[in-house]
Amino acid sequence: MMYTVKIILVALSMSFNTNALALELHLSPQGKPDAPATRERPLQTLEQARDRIRLQREDGVPVTVWLHEGDYELRESFVLSEEDSGTAEAPVYYRAWPNATARLLGSRNVTGWRPVSCPDMRRRFPQSVRGEVMEVDLKANGISGYGELHSRGFKRSGVIPAGMELIFNGEVMTLARWPNRGEFVKIAGFPEAHATRSSHGHPKGALEGGFHYEDDRPSTWERPDEVWMHGYWMFDWADTHERVKRIDPETRLIETAPPHGEYGFRTGQRYYYYNIPEELDEPGEWYADRENGMLYFLPPAPVEEAEVMVSTLDAPLMDIRDARHVIVKDLHFMGGRGIAVSVAGGGGVILDSCTIRNSGTMGIRIMDGTSHQIRGCTVSHTGEEAMNVQGGDMETLEPGNHQVIGNHLHNMGRWSRSYRPGILMRGVGNRIAHNLIHDGPHSGISFRGVDLLIEYNEIHSVCRESGDVGAIYTGRSWTARGNVIRHNYIHQLGGRGGHGSMAIYLDDMASGFTVYGNIIHNAQHGVYIGGGRDNRVENNLFINMERRPVHVDGRGISPIAHWRRMVHARIKTELFEILESSPVYAERFPDLVRIRELYEREEGFIGPEGTVIRGNVIVDDTPIHLPVEEAAKGMVEVGRNLIGVDPGMVDPDRGDFRFKEDSPAWEIGFQPLPQNKTGLSGYIRP
Repeated sequence: MMYTVKIILVALSMSFNTNALALELHLSPQGKPDAPATRERPLQTLEQARDRIRLQREDGVPVTVWLHEGDYELRESFVLSEEDSGTAEAPVYYRAWPNATARLLGSRNVTGWRPVSCPDMRRRFPQSVRGEVMEVDLKANGISGYGELHSRGFKRSGVIPAGMELIFNGEVMTLARWPNRGEFVKIAGFPEAHATRSSHGHPKGALEGGFHYEDDRPSTWERPDEVWMHGYWMFDWADTHERVKRIDPETRLIETAPPHGEYGFRTGQRYYYYNIPEELDEPGEWYADRENGMLYFLPPAPVEEAEVMVSTLDAPLMDIRDARHVIVKDLHFMGGRGIAVSVAGGGGVILDSCTIRNSGTMGIRIMDGTSHQIRGCTVSHTGEEAMNVQGGDMETLEPGNHQVIGNHLHNMGRWSRSYRPGILMRGVGNRIAHNLIHDGPHSGISFRGVDLLIEYNEIHSVCRESGDVGAIYTGRSWTARGNVIRHNYIHQLGGRGGHGSMAIYLDDMASGFTVYGNIIHNAQHGVYIGGGRDNRVENNLFINMERRPVHVDGRGISPIAHWRRMVHARIKTELFEILESSPVYAERFPDLVRIRELYEREEGFIGPEGTVIRGNVIVDDTPIHLPVEEAAKGMVEVGRNLIGVDPGMVDPDRGDFRFKEDSPAWEIGFQPLPQNKTGLSGYIRP
């Protein structure tokens, strides 16, 4: 008996000593720099905690930094580096105290609002609201850097800070614009001297020099040199922000500063103007006089009862560089002109159950490193993409092993609207799973790489402002092989223009994909294969397709000049270079060698060989669209698809798409779809 008691006491002592080794530090906005970092006497800033850890931590000791309730205003990035790493057994936590809301702010409160005092400024506002516009002195609030507006958008860097933004009760307000939010005007034409010509001799657009506008409204603006425009200038999938250089009211000509839109300007395309005090006419609009440090605002509710902030920090709020085994949990990252959280290099960093809102560019960026995770986070109202994740070695095909799982992403692309999706992923061997992505102007997921797994995601209400776009999109590569898109639920899509939108878009020769077990509901196109090879579309369910459930074309053998240039230029060069520099591609994907042989023997006439469309259920009587090119039709295997027959779903009106026991779908070998595991409902928190 005595021996048993002694064992118990020793075990309790060992447990106590292990806990005693753990290092815990407490933070509060009301803390002190020289405090002992206890719950009763906390430190004040993240930097103080980080530096204290560097002095006190012993090897192999787990560390937790507890952030208590309150706002932690950041004047510069909070940086963690390699020396701030933990280990797999003893990670370093930065986390909120249970049930506390700890906000890391890249913005500052502004107070001292009053009616507009400057007569010259007051007269510039619309007469109907002059008595309602309020002003605040930014200098009196200690704010001296007001940021700049930049040309940004399609093919332009998403890491350029967005400039100062106004945030009212958690919502980003609108720079005074015309027409008002959600509306556009159209390009009326362009000078004949700047016209480019189609192959038939007709003018198709202007590459520079500007364009003509329809309405006389611009002639009423006092400072046209301050005006900016945002538009889809040539295509519905490429938007940019452009600065006005000159407005000629006589000829209704607008000249833009370089770079003049990515592709130039085309008659009938849509755009709007902003940064115009004369158009500050709608509640929620604002304008900043950067020369004098004054901000003018038409508040949507009494300003004295609201939290009003302006974004101030250009750099990331949290910047993790080459660190390992750091876990950031339950924190709120609010505002900022740039990225909310940046992770570069390192390994095993986990962002867990954090909330990110109103970042000026990206919500979260992961660049390289290995085995990072973003899980259970909510990222919304971002200026660019919600998440940008890159990892894995494209030369050796070593996987990055990054995981993006169980996140809720919505309202992305406030500034740049195209190709700024919920998740932008590049690399090798990474996974996107169980995410809910919705309400975006362009794609939900855009990716490129090898051995990427996209599964169990729910995507809806995206592609709302663009055309020729996919809810899940990739394209322009023969070499992006081994990718799997399975068990996703994609529904209620938008889409503009002649091409509209696609649920899953394998654009411009994207090859080697498996598309399996997805549910696509209320979309224009389902799976759209743009000339690629070796793609398998199997066991998918298509419901209420407006256009085509599955489309395959033969653009790789098309004589059309645009396709010929694309096939022979970028993707051919990439193929030849990667086969020469990285033998592992030929070993893993011998079909790539076959494509090279076709280039060498047949001068690049390469069709969608190896494409399989089999075992799918298409509820509507909408046929599969095969290539119009005769030479390509025989390259596509189509079989055992159930088309235009009621498959006997349990309750489709309530979103229950399971098949009943007597469904004819079972006769074609259809396999049950794990609908209850899709999206956030299938995410199991670790």
